[in-house]
Amino acid sequence: MATCLLSCLNCSIASADILLAQSQEGTIARFDELTGAPIPGWGVAAASPNAFGPVSGVAVDGSGVLYVSSRFAGQILQYDLQTGAPIGDGVFAMLPNYPPAEPGGEEITAAPGGLHFGPDGYLYVADNAGTKVYRYDVTDGSRTDAVTGLRGAGGLGFQSDGTLLSTSFVIEMDANPNENAVYAGVEPAVTKLVPEEASFLFSPTNLLVNEDDSFWVADLISNRVVKFSDQGAYTTEFSVPAPLDYDPEDNLPGDQGGIHYVSDLVHMPSGELLVSTLGVTSIYSGGPKNFGELLRYDASGAFLGRLASDLSPIGSMVLVPGVVETTGDYNRDGAVDAADYALWRQSYGARVTPFSNADGNGDGQIDAADYTVWRDNAVIVEQTFTAVTPEPAAAVLLPTAVLGGLFHRRR
Repeated sequence: MATCLLSCLNCSIASADILLAQSQEGTIARFDELTGAPIPGWGVAAASPNAFGPVSGVAVDGSGVLYVSSRFAGQILQYDLQTGAPIGDGVFAMLPNYPPAEPGGEEITAAPGGLHFGPDGYLYVADNAGTKVYRYDVTDGSRTDAVTGLRGAGGLGFQSDGTLLSTSFVIEMDANPNENAVYAGVEPAVTKLVPEEASFLFSPTNLLVNEDDSFWVADLISNRVVKFSDQGAYTTEFSVPAPLDYDPEDNLPGDQGGIHYVSDLVHMPSGELLVSTLGVTSIYSGGPKNFGELLRYDASGAFLGRLASDLSPIGSMVLVPGVVETTGDYNRDGAVDAADYALWRQSYGARVTPFSNADGNGDGQIDAADYTVWRDNAVIVEQTFTAVTPEPAAAVLLPTAVLGGLFHRRR
């Protein structure tokens, strides 16, 4: 069984990213966690457009394998995190279908959504179309039922004692809140942590557990993120704003005006919450653009700003290590040069995922040591560099001739 680690074994790591399941194109893409800029040179594409589905899941194990939910195919796909290439035929598991809803009808196709590695090393899979959360041993692909009897399996998370939390939901505009709940535990000891009548939820699609075992729930239809105590008591909530340039007058037929579809949330190393949205989905009806966004909040739920906008609808996200060919190439343009130094200066002092952005030594803090990593790998041989590593204030005073020399050498 694999251990849930955000590390890539036997890889040349020099940055880390937010990994996003982009459901419209059926792709997995990387974005820098501090700047929100897309990372070039890496990507995962499904076999067909929309294959990942609108509420896909992503998870990474300690051996550098990326697992992705393919809702429309009823499969869990697997890729090499370092290269983005499929492993084998690309299919890790096919979820079982459900019996027909009516006699003589067709089977109900499984629709895997949320993925989460548990502290036991198993991969937990929520089936959005059905009533179960499955538990897979990734070493041999064997499957057992972790939770049964849900209305529709949604978000997954684990409290500090290893207790699995899972949501039951219905994605419908007029869904009754009584059809939604949060459950705790696995078979045969599953209990309702948040009962239907007290859930305040309409379509809980993802879940994030905090250090104190309280948890946030992404409520897709109502554009809200709702917080509950470790015992399941309603605590607080915040709403997701409309995209900046969204105009309700531009709705195409079938659009749900003003619905932004909050889809997932993660803890950032800075202590912030990062929230993703599917966005107003005019693009599905032939509209001119996407409205998916990455939104920043503090730990209390206060809105801090947008990290990225105009994105393909984001079904799920996870922080993962990135891989580049050249140490010190912080912006991953293929060269270790002044642009990487500028990124280091801009990000100095930030707490980040190890190896993210300009964290060249992987200690999770962008500091003077990361300047040294850049300096030792830059294509510069100048006497003006001294043994003393400059702090940002001093670095501003570095002679322009140094960086000028860099460009001169590249020419």
